[in-house]
Amino acid sequence: MNEQAARHLIERSLDIYFSKDASNLPPDIGERCIAHRIAMYMEKLLRDDGLPWSVDCEYNRNGQDPKRVPLLVGLHSPDNGRRRGDATPDIIVHRRGEAGPNLNAIEVKRLDDDLGDDELKLRGYRLPPLNYKHAFHLRIALDRQQCRIDSVAGPEGHCHCALESNADGELPASATAALTPLPVLQERIVEQPQAAGTIRQ
Repeated sequence: MNEQAARHLIERSLDIYFSKDASNLPPDIGERCIAHRIAMYMEKLLRDDGLPWSVDCEYNRNGQDPKRVPLLVGLHSPDNGRRRGDATPDIIVHRRGEAGPNLNAIEVKRLDDDLGDDELKLRGYRLPPLNYKHAFHLRIALDRQQCRIDSVAGPEGHCHCALESNADGELPASATAALTPLPVLQERIVEQPQAAGTIRQ
């Protein structure tokens, strides 16, 4: 499945969500509920098209091992510790089991919410050992026409966000090994709007 087909699958699932669910759910319903409904429609569309992919929400395993993103290892966690790199994408399209393959990773956020470290996670999903073929931000709005799907570049592209430094002002080794050099900023991830390589819908 190429990127155009992967994007079209998300678009079709969004259309069904807005036709069946959006008007029947509270406007401030949690993102997990929205992600679940969209994932359910994605899997049905794939089955109807005869494609043997599974669609799961917050799937935290890579085969039998915990799903980890090396780019996140060593970054500060909300409790002021250091992250181990654990990550659970909101929605994935994959074949279950150690052999995979992994097709799409999707992070769902409301259009007006801060992206946090989602862009870094999505870029990491496309790198080894996870190797997702495609990664997307799905930005949800109350109106279908305002929803947005942004693709995130893989290892051949450039990261669209800046990384936090550690206490010594250095980037984690896992990040410097995989990313184009970026300015060392304060201890947070800063989104760069309209970055190169982002596809807007």
